Amino acid sequence: MRIVPESCGRQAGDARRDRNQTKLDSLMKTDDYLKMAQAEKDFFHFVETSSKKAFSDNRDTWWGPFLMLEVMAFYTPEQQALYSEFSETAKNSYYGQILKALVFPKTFTGNPVPAFSVTDDKGESILFPKLAEGKKFIYIDFWASWCAPCRKEISDLKKIYAGHASKGFEIISISINSDKKAWEEALQEEQMPWPNFLDADKSLRALFNVKAIPSCFLVNETGKIILETHKSEELRKQLKE
Repeated sequence: MRIVPESCGRQAGDARRDRNQTKLDSLMKTDDYLKMAQAEKDFFHFVETSSKKAFSDNRDTWWGPFLMLEVMAFYTPEQQALYSEFSETAKNSYYGQILKALVFPKTFTGNPVPAFSVTDDKGESILFPKLAEGKKFIYIDFWASWCAPCRKEISDLKKIYAGHASKGFEIISISINSDKKAWEEALQEEQMPWPNFLDADKSLRALFNVKAIPSCFLVNETGKIILETHKSEELRKQLKE
């Protein structure tokens, strides 16, 4: 078996960091990069299929939910189908109840946005109503510098923001980074044209019951949450409607 050079992945990472799209496009056409991408795809497919088989093989006892808790790093609505395959005995077990709370988290949709404040880079506290003044829709986006899906969504959010900011649309990004320096470096790299804050004391992620990122909430002009999502495409669809 031919080993894909480690430098290929490192060079691609450097190109993304430096925003060198020309170099990245060139690398992505090489045999080494294509082999690396395929190997990565095969690995995650193996992990997914093996995990699902383990859950299914233990669907009748608490071992099923326990394994799912051990394997999964975060939970999304897509995993509700996996949970539904467990027996009632498994669902009612100690681990089954813990898993249920994660797979079917508390919903905020249809309810007023929780009262909260953020702290700016000068250490001053700002209440949400102040940030929402004059806005028709506010998209509260929980993310982190180390979250690859979050960073990927930013590019699309910029396009949405460019097309709707003048119409009363605002984004408020809240990072759950524990490393302030890493957050600041990510802000420099991404250059997001909307307000950004750091949830340093973890109070905001607790208030919004954030278990995985990206985790986002769309608030209308009456202060009601009308969408909970982790995909910018769903935001785009909601704004069109």
